[in-house]
Amino acid sequence: MSLSTGRRVGCAIGLDAHLECWGSWGGKPLPPDGAFLDVSVGDDFACAITEDEEITCFGRDEVAEAAAVINSSPEGHFVSVGAGIRHACAIDQDGSLHCWGVNSSGQAD
Repeated sequence: MSLSTGRRVGCAIGLDAHLECWGSWGGKPLPPDGAFLDVSVGDDFACAITEDEEITCFGRDEVAEAAAVINSSPEGHFVSVGAGIRHACAIDQDGSLHCWGVNSSGQAD
């Protein structure tokens, strides 16, 4: 189970590993189908770890800052994910940190 809330949207993973989101990014947030292990909500996007331990991000890809996160998720196997306003970070199985998205203040270094 996992829960994360942002400025306009919240997402939760239930006991059945189903990801559900509520609120509005200018429309109901539609998470991908499948089973999930972890979720984190950013400003106009959310990122989740699938049951295959991969990162998937979704949200308002028409917003440039959100698209920078949604379209550049790292590949690999991950155990934890965290979303900021315009960037996200995840820890892989080896304990390495991966960050991506907008890097205007060094937050994705």
